[in-house]
Amino acid sequence: MIRDAIILGAGAAGLMCAMTAGRRGFSCAVIDHSPVAGRKVRLAGGGKGNVTNRYISPEWYVGTQKGFPDTLLKRCSTDFVLSMLASFGIEWEEREYGQIFCTVQAARLVESMAAACRNAGAELLFNRTFGEIRHEGGLFSVETSGGTLQAPRLVIATGSPAWPACGATDGGMRLARQWGHKVVPVRPVLAPLLLPESWPQPACRHIRGRAHFPLPAPVHPQRAQRPRHPSGILLLAAGRSAAYRLSVRPSRLGAYAPTRARQEYGFGAVQKGAPHPPGRTAHTGIAGFKKSRSACQKRQGIPCASNT
Repeated sequence: MIRDAIILGAGAAGLMCAMTAGRRGFSCAVIDHSPVAGRKVRLAGGGKGNVTNRYISPEWYVGTQKGFPDTLLKRCSTDFVLSMLASFGIEWEEREYGQIFCTVQAARLVESMAAACRNAGAELLFNRTFGEIRHEGGLFSVETSGGTLQAPRLVIATGSPAWPACGATDGGMRLARQWGHKVVPVRPVLAPLLLPESWPQPACRHIRGRAHFPLPAPVHPQRAQRPRHPSGILLLAAGRSAAYRLSVRPSRLGAYAPTRARQEYGFGAVQKGAPHPPGRTAHTGIAGFKKSRSACQKRQGIPCASNT
């Protein structure tokens, strides 16, 4: 059977592509090596899916291809995403700095998108890896672990190699290079500033004062409420399976740090409900950077053996 398109990757982009193509009358097959769709989406935003932003704009994107974000955001605007959530019956909430989150687990959003793809006639083929890809006679032939698929169109939606613990690879980038595309070297979106190993942890107690972040971008008349501050600074204790996280917020008062974190970082004992001293407000949370594979799967709703 020759389909109209083969889509590599069942993440957010792959599902959106299959859903749109199917609704326009195209037959397509989506291939993914994972057992479920949208593994990163299921984990984004603490499991609630940071799906879009109220103030999303091309000016916030960095790249050399001018005009590329403009086209994307016109087709997939904030209102478009919110309308899609409404069509799935998923409620959302707006948090600080215009961030839009689902009020339910993001897994429900992923399953709703997958169901919409199937209803539109798309095939979702999970637990399949792809190998050699040929282009002959106007058709792409994709060798997979479940057989050969053919289509005149091939969509690479494998995402970035970030977060390999959740199944991310650079397979799509390697494939793009193979077909002669120019691939821009990837760079991390979040880059840490690491303290020297010779610095003892108590040295952090001497780091204090007010931070200033100049943001010269003008305020658009229609975006008068656009945020003017960064979302915060994260102070992480390295080497822990679930490190303490202190997010220093420039414009909000958060919860107090756990007792152990206050002791390690030099924060004095604080009474619940007492006001924060100026310049030392902190919001606490858990950053599970070294979760086991089984823990990662459980959070995504994937069955896993107890010995993994």
